[in-house]
Amino acid sequence: MADCDALTGAPNRRRIVYDVEAQLALRNPRRLYMLVIDIDHFKRVNDTYGHLVGDRLLIDVAHDARSLLRDTDLFGRIGGEEFMALIEASGPEEAIIVAERLRSGIGTTTRMFADGAVGQVTVSIGVANAHSTSSFAELYAAADAALYKAKHRGRDLCVLEDAGSAN
Repeated sequence: MADCDALTGAPNRRRIVYDVEAQLALRNPRRLYMLVIDIDHFKRVNDTYGHLVGDRLLIDVAHDARSLLRDTDLFGRIGGEEFMALIEASGPEEAIIVAERLRSGIGTTTRMFADGAVGQVTVSIGVANAHSTSSFAELYAAADAALYKAKHRGRDLCVLEDAGSAN
């Protein structure tokens, strides 16, 4: 239970850090990509519909993301409304395809909120390649920088960052 997010059932940040460090050591870093996934305007959901609805949204998004990823992909919640996936891809084009599949899959699902309100929820995704990193922290910094670019460009986007340029 110490490695599991109590709300979503997904691996938590502690577990993800351990798994990413292990995968960096075991796999070809040129094929490893980190996706940092953030629910757009999540605070607005909590403020409008309450934290119980926000919690339900986190559970739903985690479920949807897991169903859109491959069994070999690592996925978990790293905190708040932010999730992370570690995927293997043949190159940046394939990594963006996976990220776009997540973005569009989560964004096309109609959500039922409190009092019968219906809405769409979007996510922004930062993508980084592990080729020039040697640790979770470096890879996360690159993916997080890409996520911020997606947010600043209008949200509901996927952006690829070169891990070497985030430091």
